[in-house]
Amino acid sequence: MSTIMGEERCALVLSGGGGRGAFECGAIERLTELAGKHALPWPPEILVGTSIGAMNAAVWAIGGTAKVGEMWNQIRTRDMNRFWRLRPWNSILDRSAWKRTLETYADELELAQVSQKLYIVATDLNSGRPVVFTNDEHYWDMRAPGRYAHLTCQKVDAIDHIHLLASSAIPYAYPKVEAAVQVEVKKPDGSTAIELRKHKLWDGVLMYNAPLQPAIDAGATRIWVVLLSPFHERKDLPSPERGLLARIGYVIDMATMSTFENDLEQTFRRAHEELRDCKCQVIAPQEWLGVGDYFSYSKKQIEDLRDRGADAASRAWERLQKDGWDWDSARP
Repeated sequence: MSTIMGEERCALVLSGGGGRGAFECGAIERLTELAGKHALPWPPEILVGTSIGAMNAAVWAIGGTAKVGEMWNQIRTRDMNRFWRLRPWNSILDRSAWKRTLETYADELELAQVSQKLYIVATDLNSGRPVVFTNDEHYWDMRAPGRYAHLTCQKVDAIDHIHLLASSAIPYAYPKVEAAVQVEVKKPDGSTAIELRKHKLWDGVLMYNAPLQPAIDAGATRIWVVLLSPFHERKDLPSPERGLLARIGYVIDMATMSTFENDLEQTFRRAHEELRDCKCQVIAPQEWLGVGDYFSYSKKQIEDLRDRGADAASRAWERLQKDGWDWDSARP
């Protein structure tokens, strides 16, 4: 698909990270503020989210920046995690608290009416691949043959709670989610058909934490990516804190960032090969965040992460002013 000359389409890609999602809130608030003062490509027409990023994207699609800010002003750990419950004991937490929060800030009737193109990422346990649910009516027209060998993209009538819960189902922390997935099956006569089958889904962070490809294939020319782990070439990046939990968090961050770096390289290489005008700006923390931030939604933590997100967005804007939407300026 080629980009129409002179037409700019803005996308916002939000990665996963539980309570770290407050960082995304701060970044979104600062970008909205900057857009009001400068010729910034905003608001995004295309929203791509994984895990807590999916929730932020859905809430933004309904009520914009103000709605996202309202949610993070109000939610606390009790609104997202519930530790004690009756059987079955197949996970540490259940989803009843998170489901109530979705009903408050991302009502399904409102989700069905959003105009933005939403792409929500989960991991399909049946296939072992990422699955991307989208409400984009024109998705199939833009899809190139063979492009999605490593993931499954599903057109749905509307994004709903089952997709958001699947996208944020951290393995064994939360129970698996079952949802309908379109599967290509072979018939006895050798022909193929598409069937809807119930598949078990887990958190999108496992396979595709910061999905650029759906944004590019949806026609984005200017992409803001908000990461919840450091993304730097600096050699003096501080080491993570000592302790087992900090080291576990460090390993998780390193794994998700290596996946993103590969995706960044491959997708933009393809865009350049297709002579497409497609640029990216990355907003990321300057230091390692705590592994406990995944599950904690304390007021102090949320305020701190929102401030960090706003500062990181300001730094990204300064790079944009200095270098323009240049490929080399994608890295902090």
